[in-house]
Amino acid sequence: MKRPSTRPPAGSPHCALLQGGELQAVIGDASRRGVGGPQYCGVWSLASSRWPFNAFGNSYAGLIPGLIRGRAPRLEQTADDTCRLTRAADEPYPVDVTAVYRLVEPCAIDHEIRFTDRRDMREPGCTFREASWCSYINCPDDPTLHFRSGGAWTSYISPAHGAGAQIAPAQVPEGELERWPARGEKERPFRWHRAACRFDEPFYFGRLGPMALIFVFDSPRRLRFFGGLVFA
Repeated sequence: MKRPSTRPPAGSPHCALLQGGELQAVIGDASRRGVGGPQYCGVWSLASSRWPFNAFGNSYAGLIPGLIRGRAPRLEQTADDTCRLTRAADEPYPVDVTAVYRLVEPCAIDHEIRFTDRRDMREPGCTFREASWCSYINCPDDPTLHFRSGGAWTSYISPAHGAGAQIAPAQVPEGELERWPARGEKERPFRWHRAACRFDEPFYFGRLGPMALIFVFDSPRRLRFFGGLVFA
């Protein structure tokens, strides 16, 4: 089978600038050749008038949807404050995806994603479907995630890539959490190893100099945090 292209359609823009309030954001497709090759679609750059450095790694990105990562999404700017990345289902990856990024003054980005599987896309042995995002933060002094756990503030980072990487919501009983099929440590996805702590509320933040970068989510029962260190 021919390997699908990682390049966006000819003639489409590779990135677009959104700015308003305190923020400047560059939303880009997967064409930029970062450390891991052309895969880093999403927020290429996020800077504030209060802290003029990119919140995300300069050769990476933030809010990268795994559903379109490295799969040649097409970028469209649909309004002065809004961009979207789209990808149509094909035989190698039969999923229709639309990811929207909207700048909200003074200092937020709204992000939503919709997708339709054209065939069963669950991992073998799984009763559930996963959708994931990655954000590569730019050289934080403190790499931990800060969130509420057990009624108190918690700072957490997995001790090693793939060890205790996933943090589940406290409101879901242990017996109702998803169960993964048995796989060896080297074969399982790194996010398939759960931390002992839980999160109370669907948000976490990290520190970048004098600034805080806060991620706030909906659907907390379906949400899982995961995190780890990446050095390049």
